[in-house]
Amino acid sequence: MKPFQIILAAIVFFLSLCPVAVKAQNIGAFEDDQKWFYVFDAGVVKKLEFNPVKNYTVGGSYVTYTDFQNRFKVYYKGNVFEVQDATPQAIGTSDYLLGYTYFKQLKILWNDKINTYETWAYKPRFGDSIIAYIDYLNTFKVFQNGILSTVENWNIDTTVNYYAADNLILYADQSKSFCIYTNGVKTTLETILPKNFKFERNTVAYNDYMDNFKIYYLDNIYTPETFQPLSYQVGENMVAYVTYDNTFKVFYDGSVQTLMDIAPKWYYMKENILVYTDNQGYFYSYYKGIKTRLENFTPETYMIDNNVLVYTDLDRRVVSLYNGKQINISNEAVQKTELYNNVIIYKPLPYKIYIYWNGQTFSVEKQ
Repeated sequence: MKPFQIILAAIVFFLSLCPVAVKAQNIGAFEDDQKWFYVFDAGVVKKLEFNPVKNYTVGGSYVTYTDFQNRFKVYYKGNVFEVQDATPQAIGTSDYLLGYTYFKQLKILWNDKINTYETWAYKPRFGDSIIAYIDYLNTFKVFQNGILSTVENWNIDTTVNYYAADNLILYADQSKSFCIYTNGVKTTLETILPKNFKFERNTVAYNDYMDNFKIYYLDNIYTPETFQPLSYQVGENMVAYVTYDNTFKVFYDGSVQTLMDIAPKWYYMKENILVYTDNQGYFYSYYKGIKTRLENFTPETYMIDNNVLVYTDLDRRVVSLYNGKQINISNEAVQKTELYNNVIIYKPLPYKIYIYWNGQTFSVEKQ
């Protein structure tokens, strides 16, 4: 048995003993002032590496990283596994899936096992719970919900490109129709390619060739505006946009709401949270259909991930909108803040590290 086959067999055996958590969100990773590498896992801090790592990414229930010797490793359910002796060519780390290619072989962690699903995968696209690629026969394939499906029996129009959102694939077929694939179903949204489009979980917004502004949401197509908006952004199950007459609106859960009669100074949307500032500089959030004025100033820094908004106040203390509730996270000014899923890592000083998670604050001690 080759060394890599032994490693893979070991990780498959271990993972097969443990039921997978679909989207744990209780994990984060960070480095201290000496470049030691740590993981925070549901209340427990573990030091994984003494030497600096070259890179790392955080998924919903695991952490991937490349160590100083260029070995690709996965932290999963309390253990570290060397999956490859070299860095993969492409890695897709998300809340639901881990996928990567190594010399064109597509490997996916699913049902607690890492298996090779394709020996030659061209131009892979990784979404939160979906992966698309073209095989050596120019067949367009998609992996979703544990099922590998052939979407098109011939090559798609790669001059237009194709994209993976959280749970859907957007592409142009050979007739240049604008298509979406999700949950085993292909749907043609338009027979003529749109002028532009943006997408997220369950949601696609676009301007068609006649400038109609359309939104695909959960198998339905809505036309909230017959004129192209001045700007728009797409999040999970919602779309925010500024109309041609400068009105600020949001589409959420199938209906449209006016947030302001004039355009905001700026707005930003990620995952399922929208933030924006009005002309007076007040800072707002829109989360699960609820508009909230958070501050009477505009934060200098902010970040969003999975139901959590984090920003700093005027004294550089950390504040969060955490699952819809505004919380003061730190009592002192911070130099650096990181957000992974629902784990907030903040450093008042390079050697002073705290972690906020689910109502608890943890202090990181040198081990």
